[in-house]
Amino acid sequence: MEFLLVGTIHFGETQDVVSFTDEDKRLIKQQDIEKLIETLAQYAPDQIFVEYPFSMQDQLTKLYIAEDASDPFKQNEIYQIAFQLAKKLKHPTVYAVDWNENIPGLASLDDVAAGPCAAEFSEIMKVANNQFEIMTTALRNGSLIELYEKINTDEFNQANHNIYLQLMQLSDEQAFNWTVNYWYYRNLKIARNICKALTPESKRAVILIGSGHNYLVKQQLQEYESFKVTNFADFLALNTVAKKR
Repeated sequence: MEFLLVGTIHFGETQDVVSFTDEDKRLIKQQDIEKLIETLAQYAPDQIFVEYPFSMQDQLTKLYIAEDASDPFKQNEIYQIAFQLAKKLKHPTVYAVDWNENIPGLASLDDVAAGPCAAEFSEIMKVANNQFEIMTTALRNGSLIELYEKINTDEFNQANHNIYLQLMQLSDEQAFNWTVNYWYYRNLKIARNICKALTPESKRAVILIGSGHNYLVKQQLQEYESFKVTNFADFLALNTVAKKR
């Protein structure tokens, strides 16, 4: 089984610590989205997995087959990219694989930010903001595909993952517990949900997910001997080489 891992930015509203402004989101051009969809169609996936609650698959399928959708959902990358790609390939649905629920008693990042390691946490967030500034600059200065190429490299994924590694080293146990019991747990659940959603006939699948998940989702899926995971940046590079031959 082969997967094309496409780390994405969030087109709509998000609860992420850092997110694009509405002004920056308006820089996303429809022709760039269509070009991205054409590029992903070349992979010819049998399934498309998205960052939507696994428990709400029926609702996602209803949204997919509906003639129209609400304006807020239309802004989402699931609608803009995954739905349009799936319809282009005549898929019956797209597949929800996310888990993102509150865990009773678990401290949040806001709690960590106000805790005994507030100064160290602030320094880690500066690194996160620097990573986000790279994304913002790429969006402002290039095309959507160029942005996606940038945020789907091993180098970028490792830099993102390092932020969570630093959080786990804080002496504040709240940071460690949040990283392990929420962040790692969430990505393990995503990998598990992907496995559960696989259909018997599938040979290839696209995973469209927030780019911050790239490192752990790829790591966890690659632990299965029968799975091969390719970053979107590597897929672009291979396509470029193939076209030159």
